[in-house]
Amino acid sequence: VSVLDFGAVGDGVTDDTAAIQAAIDYSQTANKILTVDAGTYKITATLTTSSTKPLDLRGEGFGPGTNEVGTVFKFYTPADTLFYIRTGNTAKQSLSNFMCVNASGGTTEIAMDVAGAFISITSVSLYSFQYGIKGSSTLYCSFADLLINQCDYGISLWSYGTPPFVLNISYYNNVISLKNIQVTDTIIGIRLAGASISLDNIDVSRFTTYGIQFGSSDFNVTTVNVTNLYFEGFTGTPIYGYGASMTIGSVFFGQTVTTAFDLYSSVLTLEYAQTYSTVTTLISNNNGKVRLGYVSGTITTQIANTNSGVSFNQNPGIGTAQTYTVRVRDAGSAGNVSPTT
Repeated sequence: VSVLDFGAVGDGVTDDTAAIQAAIDYSQTANKILTVDAGTYKITATLTTSSTKPLDLRGEGFGPGTNEVGTVFKFYTPADTLFYIRTGNTAKQSLSNFMCVNASGGTTEIAMDVAGAFISITSVSLYSFQYGIKGSSTLYCSFADLLINQCDYGISLWSYGTPPFVLNISYYNNVISLKNIQVTDTIIGIRLAGASISLDNIDVSRFTTYGIQFGSSDFNVTTVNVTNLYFEGFTGTPIYGYGASMTIGSVFFGQTVTTAFDLYSSVLTLEYAQTYSTVTTLISNNNGKVRLGYVSGTITTQIANTNSGVSFNQNPGIGTAQTYTVRVRDAGSAGNVSPTT
């Protein structure tokens, strides 16, 4: 079914809120794919999904950057939410291939507020909201092929709670996938609290506080797996982590950095880091552990651990003589012989 079947016009002038809400309600009840034809749809109130029924909403594309072509939801209500998406554990909801633009003139709007299980948001562009995607209590959710521009917080899956984690917990974000996402012009590009979170091909540029924030002293993060990160054009810290266990495949810094990783009580495995310009301190980890693979570029200090931190650096520097102490055991003697250098 199409939103046009329910009276939506998509001319950017007519208020299409009621028609699109009716189309969502019908498509969920009838279990039909809902198409939103190319056009600009004026929205003046929150569009809400039923938490007990499936949804498959598909637009007809969006333009790159801020070009409003394809399917555009244009939001005109300050201090409110455009999409309020809630699911249970039996109904998957998928939204794809459209653009959301904040035209309200306000500063506290949310493009997509999500909570629940099996939510998929794919091929979506979000422009000029306080929160692009704001989530809590999400489980088995995926976010892919997103362009997020001029949102204070690009993606914020941020919930209260401490370990241990249990299935379907009411206040944590578990088993989450983020893939092929670009976030630009933001305060914090992506901030995450939860367990078993994966990031693949993430570009965060022009941020003022953090590119990616994993947890805080109140919000815990565990088992984060990252494939590829790219940072450029920022004034803040690329990666902040508190109480996180992170494995990062590769990361690229496109400009001068004071501290690339600002970590506390975290465990980091970093396989490869490359910088285009100077990095003063690659990893600062207070009371944590680091395993560093290979680095390339001008880096003054690779690891700066404090307190009880323990590090293993696989990249001591090419051409630098290394000294090892080896304790040898003689099978024919009663114990270890003296250490030999």
